[in-house]
Amino acid sequence: MDLIPLGQVGAPLLLMHGAEDRFVPSADLDVLWARADRSLAERWLVPGWRHGDVLADPECGKRIVAFVGRHLVAAEKGLIKTSPGEMRRCSTIPMGGTVGSATG
Repeated sequence: MDLIPLGQVGAPLLLMHGAEDRFVPSADLDVLWARADRSLAERWLVPGWRHGDVLADPECGKRIVAFVGRHLVAAEKGLIKTSPGEMRRCSTIPMGGTVGSATG
């Protein structure tokens, strides 16, 4: 299967990372952000968060709902044109992996 480089996916991307994560370096957030289509991407580096703290933070849920809502409205207006096939071919990074060697 051919993978699409992250910046060419054309789909909304929300990057969230805990500044205190000991498993995945926060530098990985910067690498992904540098490759993302910034017109469709948002990033959030959260002070004090460790790996998995997303599940316990009510602010996170609010941000996710707002992000999805904004992009659903854009999709309804035809401003986002990504097919399901393109979504399946998106570049991915394994959980707990590092993005330093990823292409795209």
